[in-house]
Amino acid sequence: MQYLKTNTAVRIVVGPFLDIADGLTPLTSIAVTSCTCELFHDVDTGGAAIRAALTLSDSGSDNDMVHITDDVGGYYDLELTASNVNFLGRARLSITDVATHIPVFHEFMVLPAMAYNTLVLGTDYMDSQVKAIDAAATDSVIDEVVEGSLTLRQVLRLLLAALAGKASGGGTSEITFQDYADSKPRITAIVDASGNRTTVVLDGTD
Repeated sequence: MQYLKTNTAVRIVVGPFLDIADGLTPLTSIAVTSCTCELFHDVDTGGAAIRAALTLSDSGSDNDMVHITDDVGGYYDLELTASNVNFLGRARLSITDVATHIPVFHEFMVLPAMAYNTLVLGTDYMDSQVKAIDAAATDSVIDEVVEGSLTLRQVLRLLLAALAGKASGGGTSEITFQDYADSKPRITAIVDASGNRTTVVLDGTD
């Protein structure tokens, strides 16, 4: 399957065109105007697949198809116009002439410009925006009870006080750890002469 860029004219290699008589002999001088060329593409919205008939020519007009110079395998150069690929998704090209050659089929994936430039040309980067997480869903997670009656939100507040809050009462029987804003005591611990905690009062509220 070949990648194409949406809404962008392109020249593609089509073939091989093989003689209908034996299915083996490459044809290097077919009458392209006698061929029937059809381009089909899928519709992801539930509608029917779309067919577009391409009128081939052997001149420099739209959808011209010419034999590739010095080729001996029956390959041709076909122009697809921007309007031919003005869609996104899977596509299939068929070229037939029951009197001359066996059918030729090619499959394509038509990509947005950014995706094509990234995957094929290497001149761009894919958009990697992360969808915003719903605030209500976030609240439901951090308000889950972790242990006892303490929620994750309250545990985080207590941890911040213990690790980064001001402490007072060192060397006495009561040690307190303030919240980060220094507006209230988050942890109040009663200790014995050895510094062991005997009672701990926690405040993880707003």
